[in-house]
Amino acid sequence: MRRFIEGYPILSSVIITVLFLIISNLAGDVWIFGDSAASLFGYEFAQMVIPFLFVVFFSDIRVYKRKGIGKTLLAGGYMAVSQSLLLIMVIAITALTPETEWCSPWGVAYGIVVLFGIGFREESIFRGVIVENIAKKYIKDRPGVYITAVASGVVFGVMHMANMFAGVDLMSATIQSVVAMGAGFYFAAIYLRGGSIWALILIHSLADAASMFAPTFTVNNGDPIEAINSLSILNLAPFFILTWLGLFLLRESKCDEIVEKFKTSG
Repeated sequence: MRRFIEGYPILSSVIITVLFLIISNLAGDVWIFGDSAASLFGYEFAQMVIPFLFVVFFSDIRVYKRKGIGKTLLAGGYMAVSQSLLLIMVIAITALTPETEWCSPWGVAYGIVVLFGIGFREESIFRGVIVENIAKKYIKDRPGVYITAVASGVVFGVMHMANMFAGVDLMSATIQSVVAMGAGFYFAAIYLRGGSIWALILIHSLADAASMFAPTFTVNNGDPIEAINSLSILNLAPFFILTWLGLFLLRESKCDEIVEKFKTSG
C-alpha cells in the first residue's frame, strides 16, 4: 500500500478520499442511534478518530507535531482575519434579531464540536494525507509545488459533489465544488508555506463558523442544504479570489523556499 501511494499519489488520493467518505458514512450509521447527547457526541468523536487513523496509516503522524503555527497563521492571514470579522458580524446580527431562538447550552457545545470536527477531519485528510503524499513525490522543483497544490485542490473540490447524496442539486453542488477547489488550492498553499496543520484547522473552523453560525447555534434559523441550494453563478467569485491568493503565496521566490525545505527535510 505504501509503495502504491508513493508511486501514484494523485490516484491514491482519489481512492483515499472515496474510502474516507464511505467509512465516515458507515460510522454515522453505527453511532447515530437516537437524539441523545451521548449518541451525537459519540458520532462526532468517531468522525475525528477516523481521519486521525487515516493520517497514521496513509501518511505520517508527525504532521500533528510540526511547529509553525504563527507562520501558518501569517500565510493564511487573509482568511483568518476576514472570517473572524465576518463571524463577529454574523454573531451581532443574529443576536440583535428579535426572532432568534438560541440552542440550549448542550446544543451550543455540540455546535462547537461540530465546527471544529469539520476543520479537523478535512485538514487531516486533504492536507495531512493528500498534500503530504503528493508533495513527497513532486516537490523537487517549482512545477512540483504547483502540481501538489492544484491536484490536492481538485480532489478537495470534487469531494464536495458527494453533497448531492444529502439533497444538494447538481448545479449548486457544482458551484460549491468549484469554490472548494479554489479553497483547497489556497489551503494547500498555506500549508506548504507554514506547515502547521493545527493553524489550518483553526482557520478552516473559523470559515465554517462564519458560514454556518445560524444553522448551528440557533433553532429553526436556516438549513445548510437549503443555503447551498440557493447558490448562484455569482457565488463563484471566491474561487477567483482564493486562487489568486494561493498563487501569491506560491510566487517564485516562495516556491524556491518550499522546494528547499522539502529537500532539507527529505
